Amino acid sequence: MGRPGIQSRIWTLCVIWMCVGLTDAEPQYMVTFPAVLEAGAETQYCVSLLQPSETLVLTVTLMSQEKNTTLLEKTSSTDFHSCFYFKVPLVQNKEVQNFKVEVRGSKFYSRKVKKVMIEASQPMTFVQTDKPIYLPGQTVHFRVVSLDTKFRPASRLDVNHNRIGQWLNESSNGKILQLSYSLNSEAREGYYRVSVTAGNDKIRHSFKVEKYDRQKRLCHFYREDVNFQN
Repeated sequence: MGRPGIQSRIWTLCVIWMCVGLTDAEPQYMVTFPAVLEAGAETQYCVSLLQPSETLVLTVTLMSQEKNTTLLEKTSSTDFHSCFYFKVPLVQNKEVQNFKVEVRGSKFYSRKVKKVMIEASQPMTFVQTDKPIYLPGQTVHFRVVSLDTKFRPASRLDVNHNRIGQWLNESSNGKILQLSYSLNSEAREGYYRVSVTAGNDKIRHSFKVEKYDRQKRLCHFYREDVNFQN
């Protein structure tokens, strides 16, 4: 299980750098991180330094057109292997940035730059109602479950495709948004639809309004249950 808000991409999709000195006595280093970063997520990268022959300063920088962000600056004269987390900057859709690693000493210097793709996450949103069929006048309880915590307009249409309820800029502290709507006692029978817009995605969920006899329906279910037991 990953930590909440932390990127959980498969680590086979990673970039690996290694610099090997001309002789065995020269330093070797390696930096690994996902090849595709999720915007706004905490992402792990790992750094290794082997055989430093002097005190070295290893710097990891994420570079964009707007600014350079130093993720790590570590001074060491001994071997080390450590992993760190950083928050990936937010982007609109996709953006290519540069991951730069520098290792500097009085006698040794190495610099590597590698491109990395940053993608804005696309939320997966689901809509569900508390039951599939309602009587006119009943309250429809529904929930919107999404990976994100903010939602664009959520509206509901009647059987004639007229908007009968609308919720704008709704947000939740968690990952579930719960709303309700009271049907008119003279609501038309037929299928209704909950329509939710979250980002660029539109999700729909239908339910039915029907003047059914609740007593008969309960008895029908009871008889089926008895037959199943036999």
